[in-house]
Amino acid sequence: DKCGDAFVVRELEEENLIILAVADGVSSLPCDWLASKTACETVVSVFTKTEGSIADRMKTAASKANNAIKFTVNSSCKGMMTSLSLAVWEIGADKI
Repeated sequence: DKCGDAFVVRELEEENLIILAVADGVSSLPCDWLASKTACETVVSVFTKTEGSIADRMKTAASKANNAIKFTVNSSCKGMMTSLSLAVWEIGADKI
């Protein structure tokens, strides 16, 4: 009933960054839509609140998103999985 894909695009004006996250829930497992939604929302939230280099922040955010999905408290969604693509662009820079 729900799409198993999710995405988030967020601009962090104060840092001159754009965060892009795309997730595709594994449809053969439970709650694919929740897995992808959780991954995108968690990764952007954690990245925004974390300090350090962009690469370190991305690693921390991806790890926290993985844990949010892996250790879900919703028993009917236990075992859900998703893929995650995460990119951060420093506006005006020539690399992502």
